[in-house]
Amino acid sequence: MADQDETVFGNYPVARWQVGTSAPVTFPVQQVTESGGNRLVMHERPYRDGAKLDDTGSKPRTFALTAIFNNSINEPGIDPNGPPLYSMLLRQLIRSFDLHETGTLTLPTVGNVRCRAQDYSRKEAPELSDTALLDLTFVQDNEDSLERTVLNPPGVVATIVRLAEQTQFSAQKEGIWSEDLGTLRERASEIGSLMKAPGRAVADVATVVRAHRRSLESLLNTAREESGVDGIFGEPRASRTERQLQEMLDREAQAEAERTASRPRTKAFVVDVEVTSIYEIAARLGQDATELMDLNAARIDDPFTLTRGEVLRVFETAA
Repeated sequence: MADQDETVFGNYPVARWQVGTSAPVTFPVQQVTESGGNRLVMHERPYRDGAKLDDTGSKPRTFALTAIFNNSINEPGIDPNGPPLYSMLLRQLIRSFDLHETGTLTLPTVGNVRCRAQDYSRKEAPELSDTALLDLTFVQDNEDSLERTVLNPPGVVATIVRLAEQTQFSAQKEGIWSEDLGTLRERASEIGSLMKAPGRAVADVATVVRAHRRSLESLLNTAREESGVDGIFGEPRASRTERQLQEMLDREAQAEAERTASRPRTKAFVVDVEVTSIYEIAARLGQDATELMDLNAARIDDPFTLTRGEVLRVFETAA
């Protein structure tokens, strides 16, 4: 950021925006405001206080920036011999709004985010000679993840709930119903939701899948042992249910790999300062802090206090 003292913020990378094939525009910012949240649908009922809430997913992350353009600004990352901030880079940044494409926004406190440029407001005044203030709004675009979903349909999400429903139907039809089989669909839905949910840790998927697979294995073993050598699964009437349960085990084993398949490859990063945070590391490497939190959720206790020698996973695309 412009004119910062020698603090943590002074060591953050400078803001940058690149869209299409145009050259990136590097510019100093005075303020970054990030907003987000959940899309909640409220169902109000007569004669009942409050409302029933349905969470339909996350809102897109929105970034509001205030940038300053003045040729006297000297900030690391901005080439003093390059085009002047005022008014060549200012005009270049404003013209980028006409490209109507998703670009890469590098934020000092966040890292790289895939965004669309939404709004800008340019302010100039006679008393501010050769200076312009520019208010900018960018909205995160998930087009990259959507393209991966189209090209590589996730097998676990596409089949796990359907398999659970088929298994329950087969068990009821074959007369081998149990309370454990009655929870199959709920557990499959939980796994499917975690697989698709943005910003959820890979560790969450792994934990839920391990618990569900242990339950399935216990159910299979109990059913095989409770009567005779092979139990009820030794009977022809139960063969379909057994096959479907075994297929569920196989599908769930793929869940953690599929949850990480759309991510870049990772590598180890050893903290090399006395005390830092995952946000400072994200800014230093030019990566998204939320993605790094997601990647390391099961590895770190306090993301705001990382000490020298701790090992994290970061993406290989780091600068």
